[in-house]
Parts: sequence; C-alpha cells; structure tokens
Amino acid sequence: MNLFKWGTDTQTADISKANNYIDQALEGKRDLRSQYSNYTAVQRVSQDILKWREAIKQAENQWNPDRTKLIELYNDVILDGHVYACLQKRSNLTLKKEFCFVDKDGKEIENLEDIFEQRWFYDLQNFVIDALYFGYSVINWTGVKNEKLTGLKIIRRDMINIDRRIIVSYKGQTTGKSLDDNDIIDWNLTVTTTDRLGYTTCDYGILYKVALYQIFSRNNLGYNAEFVEKFIMPFVVARTSKTEEEERRELEEGIANMASSNSVLLDPMDEIEFIESKNAGSGYNSFDNLENRCEKKISKIILGHADAIDSVTGKLGATGEKDAVSESIDDIEVHDNNFVEYIINDLFLDKLKKLGFSIPEGVKFKYKNNNEKYEELKKENEVNSTFATTVKTLFDAGIQVDEKQITEKTGLIVTKIETPVAPKTQKAITNLYSGI
Repeated sequence: MNLFKWGTDTQTADISKANNYIDQALEGKRDLRSQYSNYTAVQRVSQDILKWREAIKQAENQWNPDRTKLIELYNDVILDGHVYACLQKRSNLTLKKEFCFVDKDGKEIENLEDIFEQRWFYDLQNFVIDALYFGYSVINWTGVKNEKLTGLKIIRRDMINIDRRIIVSYKGQTTGKSLDDNDIIDWNLTVTTTDRLGYTTCDYGILYKVALYQIFSRNNLGYNAEFVEKFIMPFVVARTSKTEEEERRELEEGIANMASSNSVLLDPMDEIEFIESKNAGSGYNSFDNLENRCEKKISKIILGHADAIDSVTGKLGATGEKDAVSESIDDIEVHDNNFVEYIINDLFLDKLKKLGFSIPEGVKFKYKNNNEKYEELKKENEVNSTFATTVKTLFDAGIQVDEKQITEKTGLIVTKIETPVAPKTQKAITNLYSGI
C-alpha cells in the first residue's frame, strides 16, 4: 500500500518499485552470511587421531574456546559412506513423521498444518536435527512472504563461535556480531544441544564420538588398498636385451599402461611375465574385520544398535515383542522428536508470531505417534482374533454365543446368516403322497 498518491500511473509504479528496492535492502541486512562473515575456502586436510585430540583441546580451551578444527574434522567425517547412511536414516526417522498443532487442551488445530507443510519448514526441521550431530546449528532467513520464510539457510559452523554466541568475520576470532542482537535475533534460530559434562555451553555433537572410529576405518581402507596392490594384484616383469635407453623406456611405458591398452610391442628376445603372490595368507581378513567393527560402533553410536543399518528391523518374534534393533530405533526416534518439538515450541514459534504469522497463543507443535496407533490396532486385532476362535470352538461344541455379546466384546456389528432350506425334489413329493 502506497502512503503517497501521485497523479500518474507511472509515478505510482515508481513508488512500488522503490518499495521493492527497500525490501531487498532489508533482506540483504538480514543475511548473516554476507553481512558479518568473510568466508574462506573449506579446509580439507587429512585427519588422524592426533588431529582428533588437538581439535577437542582447542574446543575446551579455558580462555579461548574455538571449534574450528572440530568442524573441519566433522566435514571430513560425514563424507564417509557408512556415516552418511546412518545420519540420513536417523534424520528420516523424524522427517518422515506427520506433525500437527494442538491447543492448550490437546485438541488438534487443522488449519495451521497448511502453513507449515511446505519445503521451508521441512528444511528447517532438517537443520534442527543436524544440531544433534554437530552440537549446534544457526539457521538464518531474510524475509517473510505469505506466511512463509524466505532465504532460509544454514550458517557455516566454522564461522560461528557458539561458546560466545557470535558470528565472526574470520576463523578463530574472539569478537564478532552477537546472535542475540536486536537487529538479527528475529532472523535467526540458534539451536544448541545440552552439555552433560559442564565444560562448554553446548555438547560437541554425536560426530565427535563417531570421528574416532571413522578415522580408523578410513586409514584401514588405505592400508587395504596398499595390501591389494602389493600382494593380490599380479606383478609385471619384463625381460629384454635392449640396451638403448629410449627403447627400454618405451617398453616400460608399455607394460605400465597395459591396464588400459592391454597391448605392448615386443621384440623376439623380449619377455613379459605376470607374477602372482602365492603366500598372501589370510592377512586380508583383518581389514574386513576392522572395517566391520568400526562400522558397527558407528551404527551403535548414531542409531543405538550395531545392526541398525544392515539388519531387517520391525519383525516380530514368537513372543510378539519387537526385536532389539526396532526398540533401539524407536528410542532414537522418540529422543529426536522431543528435541525438535522443544526447539520449535520454546524458541521458533515466538519468532514467527513477531514476524506476523497467525499462530494463536498456547499452540504447541507436536509429532503424531503413528506407531502407537498401529500398536493399539494390532493389539485390538489380536484380542478379536482370540475371541473369534473361542466363539467358533463353542459353536462346534453346539453352543451359540449371543450376537449382542459379540458386538459388545469386539465392536463389530454381526448378524446371523440364515441357512436356506433346500427345495424338495419331485421324487420326494411323489413318495410323500404315495405314503412310501
């Protein structure tokens, strides 16, 4: 709406254009990436156990806690295929669930779901869950349009000093823009995990515990590759009578490139031999053994059970109880659901109200417990099946159960099937009248 009315449509259009420029300028000021950080290239360095120890020492520094090395370590850890699969599986436990909003009496408010069942809210939930892995997340948005956040993105964690709650211009800085300043506090959501040891303001995240086993697994893969090259792959030997250096070099290049060309030019006196290792033994088994042990530890840390990725879950045993893998997955799901609910209800909804979202007071965000409904329905079906077996047993014994009692017990409306009377044949009628 324009506050000033000029005489021509052109002038009115100019005012509308100017308002758009103002909106773009405001969104630019709300962009924490561009306003307060001079991003440098991501550091991709080889990680080992010593660097893992140095990273935690830097994070726990009494005078200048800094998690830069820790985040660089995490960026390398999540490239591992098994770690990535475990993280995706854990995130999907929450992201796949239906959610709702309830009032103070616990009654579901259906019209609010339409506002949040959109891509931006899905991404926000994903960023919140990531805080469990890294220890924290800072989520930034730059505008609001039709009750939808625009410009939603995650802020690079190595540019956040979470212990001081600041965003820095350069890595390792002790001063920067406070995430709680009035001009940006409504445009970011700072998600932190609980520190259980009392060393810092928030936990180091699940990836810190995963990193140790991932480093061993990665190094083991390198050693395995070297073992294969040395002892499994054939060793190519060329014997030649050539004396000219150029001719010997051409022969060497020929056998070096045989893997791709599979051909080489030889003189009658030249000879090529493929020598295979006959005594490699069973040493190769140690690589598989160490890899499996590391991956099981990683699965156990992230998903609560060593076989949570590779085993088939959800099957019921003879006792009708869930297996250990399913129970572990369920526990992880409940934990993550509660974490996301607390963040959204305690921090996020208040920000949305300030930005003009039509959210009534007292409304709470909640994930629907579909598993609980399924268990109740399954239990009800088992009871009905047992009762039906009892009714049939009584019927076979010549005892009939009252229809009303069956309905009261199972909730099913039942009616008795009338047995049709077979029509008499012409022979039967003739016999009846003849007195036979």
